[in-house]
Amino acid sequence: MAAVDPSWNPAVDSQAVDRAFRIGQEKDVVVYRLITCGTLEEKIYRRQIFKDSVNKLTTGDADTLDRYYWFC
Repeated sequence: MAAVDPSWNPAVDSQAVDRAFRIGQEKDVVVYRLITCGTLEEKIYRRQIFKDSVNKLTTGDADTLDRYYWFC
């Protein structure tokens, strides 16, 4: 298990998640983000969600928009 600090660039976090999944792997990979409400990590994560959805909308991947559940 490795710790991943949140980055302002959502592609950096996506790459870190993708490194957890290996070629030929058959089991699912589950990523848990432990973020405390009211912290800089929460602000960074919300910005990542916004940037990722803008990217998907502008590149025509609107069908693959993810749903995020946030409880704060």
